Amino acid sequence: MTGANGVPAAGWSGFPAGYNDGFNANQTGINDLLILEIPLEVNFKISSLNARVFADYAQNLRGAARANAAAAAANSPPGPIQPSGVVGIASAQTHDDKAYQIGAAIGNKDSLGLVMGTVSRRHGWELRTYWQHVEQYALDPNLLDSDFFEGRGNLEGVYAAFAYGFTDNFIGTIRYGHATRINSKLGTGGGNQDIPQMNPIQKYGLLQVDLTMRF
Repeated sequence: MTGANGVPAAGWSGFPAGYNDGFNANQTGINDLLILEIPLEVNFKISSLNARVFADYAQNLRGAARANAAAAAANSPPGPIQPSGVVGIASAQTHDDKAYQIGAAIGNKDSLGLVMGTVSRRHGWELRTYWQHVEQYALDPNLLDSDFFEGRGNLEGVYAAFAYGFTDNFIGTIRYGHATRINSKLGTGGGNQDIPQMNPIQKYGLLQVDLTMRF
């Protein structure tokens, strides 16, 4: 199935009109990426429970150059909307070069990691939450985790999950994530193709309920 000008309809974004699938305006390119990353993790106990506080900060030291290249691509030739349907960027968003995540987890003995499936224990439980903020030019959008927030840049939001071990190898997990667009002047570019026709994503919500059997 094709849309206007023979372009596949799956690329149609509908916002505000035309194609804007993230592969335009340098949203999924790999130029101008020099990323400084600072991770942090602290583990401690609260009575008999295990707890963890974690954080990660990243900044693209060439983010301004990446933003300028994106603006040039979106505005050439000059005009409010390009032949591809991409809306021109009013100005280079050179400050959108940072990303961070901060969160916490708590669980009973030897259960931290249950939400991620890295451990499994009968009657083990873990509650995990974090806040995530990823500006459009901060990271390589082709490598963003697509499990939550669709693997996109220019989104920020909250994630929460609870996991319980019914047996030593049978885990039940419920996860929820909700995110919104950070900069309304930019799309939400990324390499994930689950819903490529949605760009920009204004609000994003996902609820997952999983039963996992480990062998």
